[in-house]
Amino acid sequence: MNDGDRLTLTYSKDTFCRIFADEVLKGKSALFIGAGLSAAAGFVDWKGMMRGIADDLKLDIEKEHDLVAIAQYHVNSLNMDRSTLNEILVSEFIRDAQPTENHDLIASLPIETVWTTNYDHLIEKAFERCGKRIDRKYNREHFSRSVRGRDIVLFKMHGDAESPDDVVITKEDYESYELQREFFMRHLQGDLISKTFLFLGFNFMDPNIDYVLGRLRILFGDLKGPHFWIVKRPSPGRHKDEEWEYERRKFQYRIKDLERYGIHAVEIDDYAEITTILRTIQKYVATRSVFISTSASQYEPLGKEKVFQLAASLGEALIQNGYNLVSAMSPGIGDQVVTGAIRACLKSLGQKVEERILLRPFPPHDCSPDEVPATLTFYRRSLISTCSSTIFIAGNKQRSNRIMSAQGVHEEFALTKALGRIPIPLAVSGHAAKEIWDSVQERWDDWGLPPQVQALYQQLADSERNVDQWVQAILDILKAVNEPELAVLENERNQNRCGS
Repeated sequence: MNDGDRLTLTYSKDTFCRIFADEVLKGKSALFIGAGLSAAAGFVDWKGMMRGIADDLKLDIEKEHDLVAIAQYHVNSLNMDRSTLNEILVSEFIRDAQPTENHDLIASLPIETVWTTNYDHLIEKAFERCGKRIDRKYNREHFSRSVRGRDIVLFKMHGDAESPDDVVITKEDYESYELQREFFMRHLQGDLISKTFLFLGFNFMDPNIDYVLGRLRILFGDLKGPHFWIVKRPSPGRHKDEEWEYERRKFQYRIKDLERYGIHAVEIDDYAEITTILRTIQKYVATRSVFISTSASQYEPLGKEKVFQLAASLGEALIQNGYNLVSAMSPGIGDQVVTGAIRACLKSLGQKVEERILLRPFPPHDCSPDEVPATLTFYRRSLISTCSSTIFIAGNKQRSNRIMSAQGVHEEFALTKALGRIPIPLAVSGHAAKEIWDSVQERWDDWGLPPQVQALYQQLADSERNVDQWVQAILDILKAVNEPELAVLENERNQNRCGS
C-alpha cells in the first residue's frame, strides 16, 4: 500500500498539538494513560509481567496474544488462589521508580481529569512533585467522597498495586467489570462525551474500553470527538517486506475503525516523539500564563510606595487581559501582584481566583541542606515551564547589611532562557531586573522577538514614564509575543469545526 493509498485521515503532530492545547485552555481536556508510558521508567509491560507465569504453565509468551487469559489460566491452576499473582503485582509496581520527563510534562498541564489502567504510582509522584493535590479513585468507597481543594482527579480503573486483591487482571475480573465497577463505567462515559481525550501509551486492546466506546456509539450514534491517540507506525525492523506491508495495512484499518468513536490517530515513528509533542502542547498552553519573578529587601530607585502600586496594577491588568498569574509565594512585591490579581477576579463575574492564580510555595523545609538547591531549581523550572513569559521586578536580598542582587531571580532568568520563554525585565525597578534587562539588550537577536518589541523594552527602562505606562508596555509585549500563537490556535480550531 503506497502513501497515496491511505485508508484514513490522521492529524499532523503540529495540528494536533494546537487543537489539544486549545481544549486544555478551555478546561475541556482529559488524559488516558496506558502501560506504555510507564515502560520508560523501567516497569514491565503485560507481556513482561506474564512471562514467568506463562513459563510455569509451559506456554510460550511470544505466541500468546490473550494475556488476560494467561492470568486466568494461572489462577485456575491454583484453585482460584491469587496470592502468587498479587506478589508479582506488588514486587513489580510498588517500588521507588521515578517519573519520566513525560510524566512531569503531563503534571505541569492544567488538566483536571486523568484516567489510567496502570497499577503503578508514577503519575501520582509527578503530580505531587508539582505541588498538586490528587483525588485518587480506584475503588467504590473513593466515589463517595472527594478531596477538598483537589487539583486533579485520577481514575485508576484497573485498581492500584497497593490493593492487589482488587486489581483487574484476570479474565474473570474483566467479565465482572460492569457489575463490580459500574461507577467507573458511568464516569468514563460522561467524560468521553464532555471532554477531549488524549490516549497515551495505550493500545486499545482493553475489553472495558471497547465496551464503553461501543455502548456510547449505540446511545449517541457516531461519536465526533475529537479524541486523539498517539500511536507508533509499524516499522520495517526485521520484518520481511510482505510482513511489513501486512502490518501497515492492518494498522491503517485499525485506526480507521477507531474514527467511528471520534478517536483520531496522531502517528509517530519513534516513542521519543511523545516528549516533543508534550513539550509543544505545554508551550502552546503557556501562552495564557505569566510567571512573576521578584524579591526585595530594598525598594529603591522607585521607592516602596510606587513599587507596590506597580505590582498591584500589574497583577490586576494581567487578569483583566486574559492572562493567568503564576508565582512562588514571596512577601512584599509578590503579595502586591497577587492582591491586584485577586481584586480583578472579584470584580469580574464568573472569574474563579483558583483558576486564574497559581501560587506554589518553595518547599525546601523538609529537605536536607544538600537537597535544597536542586529542589528549588526543580520548582522554579516546573512553574516557569507553564508560562510563556517571566516578568522580573526588582530582585535583591540583604546579606550582612549589604543589598545584593538576588541569585534566585537570576536563576529564574536562566531557566526562562533555557525553556525558550520570554523575559520581560522591568529595568526601572533596578537590581536583578536591571541586570537582566541589560543582558537581554546585549544579545537582543538571540531572542527572536518581533521588531516592534524592542521599543517597548526601552519603555521599561524609562524612569520618566509612570506606572500605567510601564504596565501597558508589558501588556503590549505580551500581546506581540503571544498573539501569533493564539491566532493560530483559533484558526486551527475553526478549521477543525468546519471539517467536521
